[in-house]
Amino acid sequence: MARVHVTTGDRERQIEVTLSRRNLLALLHKLDTPGSARTIFNGDSWEDGVPTPWPGKADEPALPPTLLILRCEDDFEHYAARPQPPGEMRADTETFVRTHGGWSRTNG
Repeated sequence: MARVHVTTGDRERQIEVTLSRRNLLALLHKLDTPGSARTIFNGDSWEDGVPTPWPGKADEPALPPTLLILRCEDDFEHYAARPQPPGEMRADTETFVRTHGGWSRTNG
């Protein structure tokens, strides 16, 4: 599953989400599956180097449980409400996205 690391700094919290290729492909598959919630849930979370308990599995933990919910949307659904199109990516990335059916500045 995905993994989340939360790091607390002086002025911000940084959240890093790590997906395996397998999980990323699963989300992409769910995107095109009729009736799918297009979601992955996971409780493998760390905060400032300390693992947080799995949701529903801890008795009075030092840190509250963290549940990561990853949801994917179709590009047109995701960008429809934005006043501006998404930002530019590297040319090779734009080409990859365009050839694999994603929204691109060149096919928008």
